[in-house]
Amino acid sequence: MRSFFFASALLLTLSFGAQANTIDFDTGSADELVDSFYSGLRFSEARFAENYGQPGSSGTLGIISNQGYQWDANNPISVYFKYGISDFSIGVLDLGENGFTINAYDENKHLLGSETRYGTGTGEDFYDIVSVSYSDITSIEMYQAGSTFGDGIILDNMSYIPEPIPEPETYALMGLGLAALLARRHYQLKK
Repeated sequence: MRSFFFASALLLTLSFGAQANTIDFDTGSADELVDSFYSGLRFSEARFAENYGQPGSSGTLGIISNQGYQWDANNPISVYFKYGISDFSIGVLDLGENGFTINAYDENKHLLGSETRYGTGTGEDFYDIVSVSYSDITSIEMYQAGSTFGDGIILDNMSYIPEPIPEPETYALMGLGLAALLARRHYQLKK
């Protein structure tokens, strides 16, 4: 029986190698809504925008709120994932004293956790990566933590790691292995 559990654990480990997905936001067009632009994701309150070559940018575009470069918790940018994720990070360009917050939620909209980072002044040329890591994240809300006038931000280089989803072949192999072990055990008991 021990060999069955060992074989199952090994098979599951090999079949669940999750890799990070990264989006640099350079495939859209300035002022276009992000919405369902990326497969398996849905954004609300977000649009593509020029990032003006701010430090930390990877190309010419990032995303901002439909409200503009400044937005708060009343109008967060939200990202909804078709399948759960375990890790999420995003680059915050021009991060200043307003700060930036990420809230992670599960499928029942329960807050799993939050992360807030602050820069200084209006954040000119300051860049930081803000991240959260929890099991079963299905949505993210992002917004500026404060409301100091003139302190806008741009988001770029979003990365997330999908939760492992077993494929049908994995279940078939596990079932075959279990059947073989049960047959072997049955044969040994008859001896």
